[in-house]
Amino acid sequence: MLSSRRGANQLPTYLILCIVCCLLFALEIFFTIPQTPRHIITWATSNLASIVNLPSTGVDAVSNYITDREVVLQHLNDLERESVELKVQNQRIQSLEQENNELRSLLEIYSSDDRFDFIVAELRSKIQTHSRDEVYLNQGSTDGVEPGRAVIDVSGIYGQVVEVQPFLSRIVRITDQRIAIPARVQRSGLNVVLSGVGDGRHLAMEYATVTWDVKEDDVIVASGLGGVYPAGYPIGVVTSIRHEETGVEATVIVEPSAQIDRRRWLLILMKETNTETSQE
Repeated sequence: MLSSRRGANQLPTYLILCIVCCLLFALEIFFTIPQTPRHIITWATSNLASIVNLPSTGVDAVSNYITDREVVLQHLNDLERESVELKVQNQRIQSLEQENNELRSLLEIYSSDDRFDFIVAELRSKIQTHSRDEVYLNQGSTDGVEPGRAVIDVSGIYGQVVEVQPFLSRIVRITDQRIAIPARVQRSGLNVVLSGVGDGRHLAMEYATVTWDVKEDDVIVASGLGGVYPAGYPIGVVTSIRHEETGVEATVIVEPSAQIDRRRWLLILMKETNTETSQE
């Protein structure tokens, strides 16, 4: 009976020893515990070296970060420069395509109308004020250009040659207040005279009255009177009609068919070809 009581009293002690053994076994597996003075010195020295090298390691890490950041920034700058260059090239291509389409349209006019000889001219400069609306073209007397010749674009009548130099021609555009254009309302056949209103974008019918047979959206073409502008060429479209307070006069505004401020290439109409001679 005494031995059984003693065994019962020692059971908690055995249990505690087992738990301690398990903990030591776990520590042995998962952690390296220095067991000898040599191991203790080695462990302390290795950790001390890591601590001593910590500033150098930090400096290297910062240096690598700065270097990587500079490389990334340089790469971004290169990409941005390439993007700008591509945009410039794209704009050049679009400009060339537009110019090519414009020249192709002029060539179609040249080949479809055998009444006149044409000279293709390029716009060089522009003079535009309230009282003047002029441009200079790169064709002159050495190319056979003479004063009084009509100038057209792919959409309609553009202006008239008023001065010629050896390599330049001065053109008064149809929106100039000083110019008068004999015209005709295509729908009704009414003969009218157009002149610029001074804004560089519109023309007006001179001496218009409320009794004239003209309506908004009427197409206005050259009448051919005066011999400058060929009959039937488009001049513009009526955009507004306003009756004045007098009850007699009217203000009729016409928007040009020609792209006045959007053309670089134009056609100068030369002498009318002799169709009878060509047929012979």
